[in-house]
Amino acid sequence: MDRRQLEEQIFELTKNCRELRENKGRDYSGFDDVFFSTKQDAKLLGISEEKVLALFYNKHHRAIMKYLKDGELHSEGIEHRLMDAINFLTLIYIWLEEDKS
Repeated sequence: MDRRQLEEQIFELTKNCRELRENKGRDYSGFDDVFFSTKQDAKLLGISEEKVLALFYNKHHRAIMKYLKDGELHSEGIEHRLMDAINFLTLIYIWLEEDKS
């Protein structure tokens, strides 16, 4: 694979992650506050929003590790799990950056 092919695949992956994030985001948080459900879960559990995001990321990370070990997943395909993990890492990054300001 050359650099151009890599960049094309990254572009396509990024597009797919965005579509997945937008679709799931509408189901969980709507449009006004993208972190609405994260904040609600944090209050419910008595933990920080960062920890809520980390817990959801970790769920996908565990599934990815299981796939790498066993070669299969039963609920969702590995591609979907990888995109969810990327999206949660992105949300954690954005939350932490927003928290700095």
